[in-house]
Amino acid sequence: MNNSRSLVSSGEGVIGHHSHHFLRLVVTLCYLAVGLSVIPVPVMVRQGFHADEKMLGLVMGIYAFTAIPARIFTGIAMRRFGYRSGLIAAALLLSASSLVCAWSDSVNGMLFGRILLGVGTGAMMAVATAWMVELPAMQSQMGKAIGSVGTINYAVLALSAPLATLICHAWGAQQTLFIAALFPLLALLIIPKLATVPVGPCERNWQRATNRVLLASIVPGLALLLSGIGYAGIVSFGLEIGVSRHLSAGASLVLVFGITMVAARVLFGNLTHRFSGSVAIMVVFALEAAGLLLLAYSQSNAGLWTGAVAIGLAMSFIYPMLGIRVSHIAGSYRGSALSVFGAFINAGIGAGSIMIGFLSAHWTLAAALKMAALSVLGGCLLAALLPVLELFCERYFSEQVG
Repeated sequence: MNNSRSLVSSGEGVIGHHSHHFLRLVVTLCYLAVGLSVIPVPVMVRQGFHADEKMLGLVMGIYAFTAIPARIFTGIAMRRFGYRSGLIAAALLLSASSLVCAWSDSVNGMLFGRILLGVGTGAMMAVATAWMVELPAMQSQMGKAIGSVGTINYAVLALSAPLATLICHAWGAQQTLFIAALFPLLALLIIPKLATVPVGPCERNWQRATNRVLLASIVPGLALLLSGIGYAGIVSFGLEIGVSRHLSAGASLVLVFGITMVAARVLFGNLTHRFSGSVAIMVVFALEAAGLLLLAYSQSNAGLWTGAVAIGLAMSFIYPMLGIRVSHIAGSYRGSALSVFGAFINAGIGAGSIMIGFLSAHWTLAAALKMAALSVLGGCLLAALLPVLELFCERYFSEQVG
């Protein structure tokens, strides 16, 4: 395979020369399909279909599970089918998912729409992350590049939750989902003009290339999976937490969490290169667990907001810290490896949503959040073992390709 092969055709004009900015805009437009669904989907599931908390957890969390194979497949295969075509397909799937949910007349229809949402989200995240880290303008800012797509997603999530609430109150849940379907279609006007991303030489042996991507991503990915449980507690059950305690903060927890995430990434994004060691990662996992415990125990708005801030701060650092480890191991395959690595956050979100929903249906929501905090603490143990596990992976890979 020619070493100068490019994955996408050349961008032109302003968009081509500023692709790192316009790629962020594409991610924003695509992720609005996810963010604007946070309010109307629970409304339709609970009030329209009269489903219980367990079913709500499944509906809200299933997209994260379907994003896993989509993200892994896209991360491995996108070097062959191209970044541009992958991002276009993802945008179309995201738009279609909102339409399916809007037209659903049962929980099963809603589940199908959320499955499509997961496939589209997984593909979009895989391509956008790989494209971002390979752009020349981002080579000197690898920590920020790794976390930038996630930062945008959290910003969109924070802003779209109150926006979706306003639209739902004005026009209803179904119309909110119809509006959500429009934004990924706008991204299609930008994607064809994004710039070329040159890549290095590819392995002639497809299996060896796949092994390198998987070995670089799987160990840090297991730690990332556990961090997704805190995200699930906020996004899937933030509203329920407030309602169960007759507090107004529940509706704003996603907003507080998202603002904290974005502010921390913007202000302290460059610190991830300095503080990506095991001890630092253990600290941020402990902070996330503390945030979940605050959500479990707090009986005041201030306590719930503090918990959301703690989880937001922790998650702002976990992904880029672990992503730097992945990038070092993967070498020229860092784009694909980071895409596969990112799938683990979807696993954590899905598992966390279903786990919290199941436990809250059988016990209480507070008890479920305590168990979620205990699960997140497992990330501390994994972080402590990370250097040993990384060394094992590097040796294993060297034996495989030697």
